[in-house]
Amino acid sequence: MLLRIGAWLILVAPPAGAGGGWVSEPGHGYLQGGFNWKPQSGAQRRDTKGESYEALNHLTHDFRFAYASGSVGLDPRLEASFLFSYLWAGEEFDETAEEPDVYFQGLSDLWVGLKCQVRPGAWPMAVEAVARLPYLYERKVKDPTGLLNRDLALKGYLSHGFDRFYCSAMAGFNWREAAPANQVLYGFEAGGRPWHGDLGERLSLRLALDGLASVGSDSPSAFPRDRFSDLTLERDGHFFNFNKASFVRLQFGSSYSLTPAWNAQVGLGYFIWGRSIEVYTDLYAQLGYTF
Repeated sequence: MLLRIGAWLILVAPPAGAGGGWVSEPGHGYLQGGFNWKPQSGAQRRDTKGESYEALNHLTHDFRFAYASGSVGLDPRLEASFLFSYLWAGEEFDETAEEPDVYFQGLSDLWVGLKCQVRPGAWPMAVEAVARLPYLYERKVKDPTGLLNRDLALKGYLSHGFDRFYCSAMAGFNWREAAPANQVLYGFEAGGRPWHGDLGERLSLRLALDGLASVGSDSPSAFPRDRFSDLTLERDGHFFNFNKASFVRLQFGSSYSLTPAWNAQVGLGYFIWGRSIEVYTDLYAQLGYTF
């Protein structure tokens, strides 16, 4: 049974007033740090047809990320960003299993990005290039967190602000090295401050739906594959292809302004549909600073 977590599983909410078609002014931006926990009791999965099943009934996954991210405006229409993470991962079996427990601790994926606003105004548009890099991994340890390959994603955003609210749509494509399939990316989010008064000015809510669809280029018979078992797994008629996952995820978050510069955020996410995915509940808490 494998111990793994894909790069697409990290759940990080954008800072208030940033993201989408907007970019930070030159010399301004944000920094944030947080903690993401993905508990899973049992090997809850969706197979290649999208049907739910339990791969093993005596297995518990536990993934915990600490992460730091930020962005800074380089030009009136250009913004650079980064995100890196540290992972504690565990795959624990009960006393009836013969398999040994497996653990991993160490630095995980690194993302760097560059966003260009192609249209300002009431309906800003932007394009962004984001690279996922594996250079922080400890290569002497068997890697359960990524494929030690690189991804390059190109995304487009369209956003709009409505007084106390905003909405934003995203579409893109992710090119992946080696066997994992390339991915069509998409997402929509809306949020804002629904209440008036002192609390309403400090508290904002966010609702988002995002996902990806794997398209072609996967390998049914070669590496990379599930690290501790075959590429295509079968249990009670359910098949699972590590290299070709697709999903739709629903996210909800809230942010509270501690000061004009500092804010605290909490939220959760859940995979409402998918094919060849592990099913987790995402919980996160983070602290952000705007400068």
